[in-house]
Amino acid sequence: MNCLGTGSAQLKGSNEGRDLQSTRSVLRQLGVVIRRRGEGYAVQGRAGVLRPASDALDCGNSGTTMRLLAGILAAQPFTSTLTGDESLRRRPMARIAEPLRQMGARVEGESGGRTPPLIVSGCQLRPNRFRLPVASAQVKSCLLLAAAASRVEVEIEEVSPTRDHTEKMLAAMGARIDCEGTRVHLRESAELRCVDVSVPKDPSAAALILAAAAPIPKSRVTIQGISLNPRRSAFLEVYERMGIVIQRSNEETRAGEERGDLLLESPPLLRPVQLRAEEVPGLIDEIPALAVLCAFAPGESRLEGLGELRVKESDRLGAIARLLQDFSVEAVVQRDTLVITGGEVLAPNRYRPVRDHRMVMAAAALAVGALSRVERGQCELMESDEVAVSDPEFFTSLRKLSGAS
Repeated sequence: MNCLGTGSAQLKGSNEGRDLQSTRSVLRQLGVVIRRRGEGYAVQGRAGVLRPASDALDCGNSGTTMRLLAGILAAQPFTSTLTGDESLRRRPMARIAEPLRQMGARVEGESGGRTPPLIVSGCQLRPNRFRLPVASAQVKSCLLLAAAASRVEVEIEEVSPTRDHTEKMLAAMGARIDCEGTRVHLRESAELRCVDVSVPKDPSAAALILAAAAPIPKSRVTIQGISLNPRRSAFLEVYERMGIVIQRSNEETRAGEERGDLLLESPPLLRPVQLRAEEVPGLIDEIPALAVLCAFAPGESRLEGLGELRVKESDRLGAIARLLQDFSVEAVVQRDTLVITGGEVLAPNRYRPVRDHRMVMAAAALAVGALSRVERGQCELMESDEVAVSDPEFFTSLRKLSGAS
């Protein structure tokens, strides 16, 4: 977002996953100067004025990159093509294409603009009001960035609250933005300024590390500097309902984002959980981790309202059920509900996860928990390099769990 501001900014703490590499690459194609500096990066703002790229912008596997960048490009006086890998080219884009058209941009793509590649022809956008039909932080952020780049007003009403990183970052950059419940109102903005960012650890990756540790008897795991944004840490409350003891410390706020340290202590026995549909938008990416925990909790867990998982990097709803079944756990999909009968988990000798970074991580966490309960055993995960999309250090963190129990 600092490309929308004036001045320069220092970015620290981001991982070197392929999603971040894709984002840096496309921004550089659009004229944003990004240089390595120490343990982070220096970014030069462009006050929202980008330059046309000479080639298509490859977003790799990152739906966030494509959707948010489409908003910024909708405000530029040139045409851009956004593409990605095979998985990303299957993901739904009508949810951003239609509202951007209503603001004045021309957005075309495969299947009538429903899937990538997307061709975005930008202009000076019009102010607008939207009532979003799906709970999607990416759609909301796309429209906020489009309005911020054109310096026009936009008002957005969500069906339920979603992640608010974009709102907090825009506010830190000087935008006049009001947030109340499910309503976000970005007023016609003055010039934005670049702000330094220290990125906290990703709750979605941490959720899987904690899910791997919790089934290990008497385990204690500390994660330092994790995001404690209330709209990213909702999974912690669900973990506590399952009997896990979680302590927070060293809490602080930087650039509007809450962060701190977590200490997890595993319970003698995990409890099954009932997850309501209205809770899901606040922990949609943590559902694979939650399913791993449910596999070890004796009894029936019921996770409702998971339809959005069908349009992630894979059909994660079906993939989660198959993963649990392959580890001898009873799991049934009933429309948009996943019913898990937990207890004994048996790790196969070799396992080939779905080619989706989050599902590979879930399979690894499930295997660690299962193998901690037997005297000997191993589970070889095939094609595990998919994890590098979001968290190249994930397996290093998992190996450290050998000293956590």
